[in-house]
Amino acid sequence: MKKQTHQAQENSILLSQKAIGFIYQASQWSKFIAIVGFIVIGFLVLAGLFAGIAASYISDNHVSLPFPPFWISFIYLLVALIFFFPIYYLYSFSSKAHAAISTQNGVSMDEAFKNLKAHYKFISIFFIITLCLNIIGVIITFTKGSMLLQSIM
Repeated sequence: MKKQTHQAQENSILLSQKAIGFIYQASQWSKFIAIVGFIVIGFLVLAGLFAGIAASYISDNHVSLPFPPFWISFIYLLVALIFFFPIYYLYSFSSKAHAAISTQNGVSMDEAFKNLKAHYKFISIFFIITLCLNIIGVIITFTKGSMLLQSIM
């Protein structure tokens, strides 16, 4: 019996009212950020559609573009899709954390932190990919620059 009690205490964390207040405030601010993020995603989708229509109009007037006009819309929509997931996870965290604190439900709080973990995991992977692409871009730039410099000399 004593072993089960010790094991249950080992797997649980008691939060002070101050810590719960901090989580509650974080959930409110994260909901604000998520709502603004959803609005930005909506603007990205609209801008992508508008840019695609404008590019099609320009290409129809015999002005050649170096790429097909639908690529502009595709890039905007791809960026909107990429931004959707971390914003969704952040919104889910805020909603579930708020509900968990209001109802004193530990399972809802677990779900909230699961979504917060997913948010930060997505952001971290996106950051690593972006950092790697930037490093590759710098290497290519220096390589091409040195080749150009050698061809001039």
